[in-house]
Amino acid sequence: MQQDQRATLIKRIIITLTAVGWCMSLIAIGNPHWLSDGGGSLGLWQLCSTYPGECVPFTSVPGWIYASRAFALISALAATTAMISSAMICAVHLWTSISLHRIQLGMLAATVLSQMMTVTAMGTAGSTCLKYTNYGVSFYLYLVATVLFTVDIGLTCCL
Repeated sequence: MQQDQRATLIKRIIITLTAVGWCMSLIAIGNPHWLSDGGGSLGLWQLCSTYPGECVPFTSVPGWIYASRAFALISALAATTAMISSAMICAVHLWTSISLHRIQLGMLAATVLSQMMTVTAMGTAGSTCLKYTNYGVSFYLYLVATVLFTVDIGLTCCL
C-alpha cells in the first residue's frame, strides 16, 4: 500500500512539474526579453527599445533567430504531448501502459533537447552577433523550465 501511495505522489509531482514547465516555456517564447543591453531587449519575435518603450517585429530576421524559433516551437509541441500523456497516465491510471510511458519519456527528452538548442542559439549567437550583454527574464524562465522537464525525466524513470 505504501508503494502505491509513493507512486501516486510521484505521478502528481510529474504532472505538476510538466504543467508548470509548459506554462513557463510558453510565457518565455512569447516574451520579448531574452537578451538585453542598456538600450533595449530582444526576443524571438520582437525587438524592444527602452526609450520610448515600444516593441516592433523584426524587419530582417537572422538565421539563428529562425533556428531558435523552430527549436522553441518543437519544444512547445513536445511539452504539450508530454503534458497530455502525463494527464492520461494520472487520470486513467495507465502507468502500466508501456507505450504511453515511452511516449511521455520521449516527449520529455525531445522537450529538453530542443530547449537546450534554443538556449544555445539565443545565448551564443545573440551575445556574439548583436553584442547583447545580459540575459533577460525569458532566457532564465526558459532555463528553469528546462530544469523542470529534466527533473520530470528522472522522476518518470523512477516509476
